[in-house]
Amino acid sequence: MNPKTLRIFPEIVYVARASTNRLMTVGLSVGSKLPALYTSMGRAMLAQLPTEDIDKILKNSILKPPTSKGISSTLAMRKEIDKIKKNGYSIIDQELETGLISIGVSIGGHINDTYAAINVSVSAARWTILEVEKKIWPLLRETANNLNSELKIAW
Repeated sequence: MNPKTLRIFPEIVYVARASTNRLMTVGLSVGSKLPALYTSMGRAMLAQLPTEDIDKILKNSILKPPTSKGISSTLAMRKEIDKIKKNGYSIIDQELETGLISIGVSIGGHINDTYAAINVSVSAARWTILEVEKKIWPLLRETANNLNSELKIAW
């Protein structure tokens, strides 16, 4: 995710994807794009940005939630991004698609103004937010830490 692009149209681009079965009705593959403000990865990446950049992005963004559960106010979105900065992860509860919960965490550094994240999505019929935080977040955090260690070696 490039912050210069974000000021025009904030979106994430999938560069890798693995799935066990189809949770989402939208088919995603490498190259697929989704609105950054309504994905756990997008919000995790946005939370890495300096405050001024976040404010500019939100000022220039039209919030159009894909579902009725999505955040539609700039103030509420700003609070959510601040919460993500504090917690270190982002959870989307049926904001992108009804029935889908997603948790994301940023990875890597800011290489040439590029940001990255990983996420796990689960069925809202089978998981609660609390279960995602207790069971998936520790594994996702460990994975992100391992990736960050490998990335440091590669730099």
